[in-house]
Amino acid sequence: MTDPLRAAISQLPAPGASPTTIVFRQHTASVALTCDLPTALTAATSTLYSYTTHPAGPAAWQIVIVAEPPTNPAAWDCAFAGTITRDIGPNVSARKLALFGLDVWWIPDRSSLIRLDPRRRLILVNCPPDAARDWSTRLTRQAMTAQLLRQGVVYAHAAAFIYRGQGIAVAGLKGAGKTTTLIAALRHLGADFVTNDRLLLHTDGKTLVGHAWPHRLHIGAGTLHAYSDFTALAATSDTKATVEPPDIPGLLTSGSIRNACHLTVMLWPTLTLDQPTPGAAEPVEPEEVRATLIGTRFFTVDRARGYAARINHWLIPQPESDRNAHIRAAAEAVANTVPCFRLPVGPSPAGTAAGLAEVIWRATG
Repeated sequence: MTDPLRAAISQLPAPGASPTTIVFRQHTASVALTCDLPTALTAATSTLYSYTTHPAGPAAWQIVIVAEPPTNPAAWDCAFAGTITRDIGPNVSARKLALFGLDVWWIPDRSSLIRLDPRRRLILVNCPPDAARDWSTRLTRQAMTAQLLRQGVVYAHAAAFIYRGQGIAVAGLKGAGKTTTLIAALRHLGADFVTNDRLLLHTDGKTLVGHAWPHRLHIGAGTLHAYSDFTALAATSDTKATVEPPDIPGLLTSGSIRNACHLTVMLWPTLTLDQPTPGAAEPVEPEEVRATLIGTRFFTVDRARGYAARINHWLIPQPESDRNAHIRAAAEAVANTVPCFRLPVGPSPAGTAAGLAEVIWRATG
């Protein structure tokens, strides 16, 4: 099977005559994305708001996307029959073969073939135009994040904003009230937006820095109905509405979008919608902060229900031992240097904002 497959791969379409390259950078990571479909590059730059972009230059990883799918999808289905199958996203699975020093992935639902050459740090994609727009964002983000994770950066299931110069992380398991708290800060305090669901944490030797993990924003129905000008958003869904990164500025009042923050306070919200006036924020002792962050892997794992935040580095995996060591080190840094508070969050956005302002003032003076 390998010889026919080798021949089929060698005959895959190559980039057109004049593909365009954009270099993305975040912290110490970089990715050069080359594609022959301009709308795919536009989709990547508009979604990956927290990366700086450059027209050219060196990069640690390269991604080349050809917006033309492999011919004869049935033959590829047959070639990958019985191989390793991975869940790589909501309702999307991929099949994997290790061939010729490459990891070769066939994604039937997207008619896409992806080849990873780890030695050259190169990702090659052949896919239809509509899939190219998705892969340009997803694979760039994965290659960027994989670099950062290997360098000691840690995923936190957290929103983040900047208020009066202070970097605030709002961390917790799914349903804790992170987005409700974030929206209250943006709308009532004029805070700057950093990220809505995941924060990439690292220490620069003196302080903790959180980098945004760019993604769409999901706002629950309760939060939507609390704001009169969210009526249009609320009409799109009975449960949650999705706000794409290009539309996030419309959620802000006087704040702006920032790509990182120096972490000075961590909040663990708890939704108490049946209490119109929730109690005051309470400090969390460093020992509990350390144990909770390690035990939940920075709230990415709910010990009762499994994963709370989807971390799926199917293409460029990270050694588990390294990840565990990085989590322990980051938890120690947070426990030792960042005040942490439990924050009750009620049904009133103005009340939540007032509680936020009060606890930030307590923590930072």
